[in-house]
Amino acid sequence: MNHPIPKKKKTCPTKWSKREILDGILYQLKNGCNWCDLPKDLPPYSTVFWHYKQWRESGIILAN
Repeated sequence: MNHPIPKKKKTCPTKWSKREILDGILYQLKNGCNWCDLPKDLPPYSTVFWHYKQWRESGIILAN
């Protein structure tokens, strides 16, 4: 029995640019703060951390 391929989940357009997300990642790596302590002018820490995990797993960001 053939199952249809599930449709891609519809998400809202990104509110934050990749640059803003990268700035959040670099801020955390430079200062060593907790993710939840990122300044409020950066994207939410959950967004920044999610992208960090995705980029790290794909090899875009190399872990020490």
